[in-house]
Amino acid sequence: LLREARQRGDLLAEASLTNLSGTLMWLARDRPEEARKALATAMQPWAGLGFRTQHFTSLASHVQIELYGGDVAAACHLLESQWPQLQRSMLLHIENIRMFMLHLRGSCAAALAETELDDGRYRRIAARCARKLSKEKAPWGEALGQLLQAALANLQGNRERAAALLGVAASHLEELGTGLYAAAARYRQGELLGGAGAGLTAKAEAAMAANQVRDPAAMANVYVPGFST
Repeated sequence: LLREARQRGDLLAEASLTNLSGTLMWLARDRPEEARKALATAMQPWAGLGFRTQHFTSLASHVQIELYGGDVAAACHLLESQWPQLQRSMLLHIENIRMFMLHLRGSCAAALAETELDDGRYRRIAARCARKLSKEKAPWGEALGQLLQAALANLQGNRERAAALLGVAASHLEELGTGLYAAAARYRQGELLGGAGAGLTAKAEAAMAANQVRDPAAMANVYVPGFST
């Protein structure tokens, strides 16, 4: 589809296919640099046009690429630098975009709070995003909020509560058919449980393999980053 869009000179289709879902196709194949190059090419015609839907999807894609590579600081700083533009764009008034980005922002912040000295700023961002998601009426938002609550519990050193919250979130995400979110949540739950969670980790890896994911650990970083402590 992307090749056909390029042959037609269809800039809108190229940007739409390259961002988000297209990026995840490259990441599933463990080719993050190809994803980065494709984004740069697809977004070049959109430079200087304000902050449109294509810029939102490009931002999210770049953040996911950084998370895939394990560079939480780069992911978080990129997202925070463009968050004001995203707010001004009014795109956060759209429910699905708002929930997706609140979870992405909150999980990046929680993950960064694990890896460097935090004066409390990133914990507060994660907690604020979790509260906002808990107020969403859509079941998907509630499940994403539970993922953030698990990250916050883990930051507090309560691994048992974190694992329990991940299990609840994973069950909800499985019911909603959000495959890779659910698999990543199970993967993290298995990690926190250690030997007792080996079966959960194996199940998550199998689910990702069924979606042609070559590196389950890196893909778990995209959907549920952090949980290193």
